This record gives sequence, structure tokens and C-alpha cells, in this order.
Amino acid sequence: MELKSDPNSFIKKVVENGSNQKALKDSNITVLPISKEDLPDTRNAFEAMGVDQKLNFIGGLIDQSKGIQGGASIWGAVLGQLGSGSMNYVTAGLARKNNFKSTEGRDLATSILTGTQLLKNKQLVMPKETKLNLAFNQYVGNTVSGTSANRDYETFKAVYADTLNERGMQHKATDEDPNVSVLKTALGMTTGGVYTQSGEHKNYLGEAISDWKVSKPYGWEDGKFETYINHGYKSLAEHTGKTVNELQSFRLQQSDKRNKKGELQYDLVNERGNPFVIDGVTWRISLSGVTK
Repeated sequence: MELKSDPNSFIKKVVENGSNQKALKDSNITVLPISKEDLPDTRNAFEAMGVDQKLNFIGGLIDQSKGIQGGASIWGAVLGQLGSGSMNYVTAGLARKNNFKSTEGRDLATSILTGTQLLKNKQLVMPKETKLNLAFNQYVGNTVSGTSANRDYETFKAVYADTLNERGMQHKATDEDPNVSVLKTALGMTTGGVYTQSGEHKNYLGEAISDWKVSKPYGWEDGKFETYINHGYKSLAEHTGKTVNELQSFRLQQSDKRNKKGELQYDLVNERGNPFVIDGVTWRISLSGVTK
């Protein structure tokens, strides 16, 4: 098995396979850099690796994909194949690429991989799924949904398990509530932080919305986020003729679109979820110098 005997050679081959598949530019083709024939043995070899070996592999995969058109989707496809349906390896890849760490300095990619292994080996007693899911949903609120919510929840469970283990703590029974301190760390590391926007916001039925949640740039404190957002309100007010108070009546939502500099942006959405548009132009708050 080449992944075990020569990881660097394996990485070069799968990246080349992915690149060749993408070059066909056929929308009907799903990029699968690892062949179906090789996948079972490759998965077994990857699962047998320790956390450090997996981190080195993921780092090498990302490095080898740099400068290649669609490189991120190629390494993402490889890790997706190795995950057997779980997206934790892909999330760990993103964490490693962005060098995400907790406020305590714990590396997020390491935490995800360690926790994933702990859960697979059933080495820890974890709180019931209903308790963990409730805590997760209460924290993230409206910031994620659908497959993104499922992906982040799986990551959260892995980080919770790792944090519990790293601190030498344990649950005696599954009916225990999640540990408050561990929960706070795991939620913060998984999401990067969630901000609660104040103000009188309503949904499309005219019903009041309390605790509107907004995804923050990774690891930011509320005060720092507010400083950037308030600066954005003032800039938009100058360019649109709206007052700051009028702009603050919109709900904030992290946009999936970046500006030309690749900076993070925030949409301002109304009660129907429509963005702030004037004369056909969508106006957003850009965070100067912030790319992750």
C-alpha cells in the first residue's frame, strides 16, 4: 500500500488524478482522485495512521495542491473519500490550512482528528446525543443549517471528546449534562465564535426575533467584531445615504461572497431574508484585512 510506504508519492498521484479529472470540465463527472479499487485499502491505511501522521498527510496534500486550478476541491475530494461519509477530515484540512487554534492554543485540526479517533474507538463516555445536539443548536442558532449544520455538529462532537480527554475529565454516565467549560471551548473552536445581534428584528410574518446569531471571524471577541461592524455601518451610511440606525435595523449575516481583496463580508438582510440593494447594487460590510 503506497500510502503507507511512500505517502509523498501517493499524494502526488492523487493530486494529479484529481487535476486530470477536473481538466475534462465535465459537469457529470464527480472528482474521485482515489480509484474505487484502491479506496478500501487506502482508507484502512489512513485509519491506521496516528494523529501526527494524518496531520502530516493532510498538510502535504494541501501543499501539493497549491497553484493547481481547483486545488482546494481536489484535496477536499481526497479527504472526503477517506472520511467514509464523515466530513471531519475535510474540516481538519480547512483548519490546518487556516491555522485555526483555540484561545488556549489548542490546534483545531489536531483536536478534530484526536476526537474523531476517540469516538471511533469508543474510548469515552459521552453525554446523550439529544443533550449535545440541544447545546449545539442553542449556540449556533440560525448561523448554520442543512448539511453545514450536520457537518459542524460532527466536528463539535469530536472537539468535545478531545477537549474532555485533554483536560483529563470524564463523564460517569451518558445521562449527565455536557460539562459547561468543555462545552464552551468545543463550541468556540468548532464555529470560531457566534455573536448575538441586538435590536428589534422581525421575520417575514412580522414576528419578533430574539437572539439573532451571527458567525464571527475565527476566534474573535465580541468587542473586536463590533468595532469592525460599526466602522462598516458608518462607511455604508456615507455611500448609500442611509443612517447608521437604519442600517442597524437589518440583520447581519456572514456572506458567502468575498470582495476583490478576498476579505470577509457581511450581508444586511431584511425580514424576508433579502439583501440590502440600492439601484440593483447589493451593499455589504467588508472587514478590512480579514480573510478568515
